[in-house]
Amino acid sequence: MKEKSAVAFTMIELLVVIAVIGILAAVLLPALGRAKASAQRITCISNLKQWGHGMIHYLNAYDEFLPRENAVDDINSWDQAADMTSGDVWYNALPLEMGTTPLTNYAAITANQMGFYERRSLFHCPTARFNEGPQMYPQFSLAMNSKLMVPGSLIVKSTAIQRPTVTPLFIDCGVPGEKTIAGQKPYNGQPHAYASRFSARHGGAGNLIMADGHVETLLAAKVVDTDPTHAGISYGKSIFPPIDVVWRPDPDSNPNR
Repeated sequence: MKEKSAVAFTMIELLVVIAVIGILAAVLLPALGRAKASAQRITCISNLKQWGHGMIHYLNAYDEFLPRENAVDDINSWDQAADMTSGDVWYNALPLEMGTTPLTNYAAITANQMGFYERRSLFHCPTARFNEGPQMYPQFSLAMNSKLMVPGSLIVKSTAIQRPTVTPLFIDCGVPGEKTIAGQKPYNGQPHAYASRFSARHGGAGNLIMADGHVETLLAAKVVDTDPTHAGISYGKSIFPPIDVVWRPDPDSNPNR
């Protein structure tokens, strides 16, 4: 009886298979990357909507007065976030309306602080990457609009917002080490931000939830003045007069001043 010969691929057949796999990978991997990016953008939008809902509940409970945007006008330390005087800052006040954990609970105990960066905290855009000292102080990838407070006023009512459909409550905010938009200075991840710290981490665009409750995904050039001839005036800051985004309650007030 003749022995059956073993079936094997020839070198040419193996090369063909490898080439086909390479072609399929080249076609599918970018699609998978785009699908992941789209899912992250949608999650970011969902988080912003939850902060918007929390803001609505807070305004209803406090006669339309907006919460404070920060404890101090810069980065906020863990100690400042946990201080009893920071109870009316948005990162502590709104979570209580949303039924989630306020920053003070993370900040008060060192062992809990990194929990602030977990997805369940809702404080962050899932696309953000914290590579430069996130344990040193709480870094925000979603931040309250820093221009809602009227210059010279300690408190402001939401009813002062004249164009709620284009005035942000919260935005995608850049974190340390993240690529900046033309004209912007390096990000520090503070809890209050406007165009100068707006992040376009979603494929050159970023998310903003407006005062009427809807979310916009806008390209960087629609939010930030990227014209270098405007250096010293508005380059890397807000486009003024406003077109797509109004930062202050009064649209005629220049947010870059």
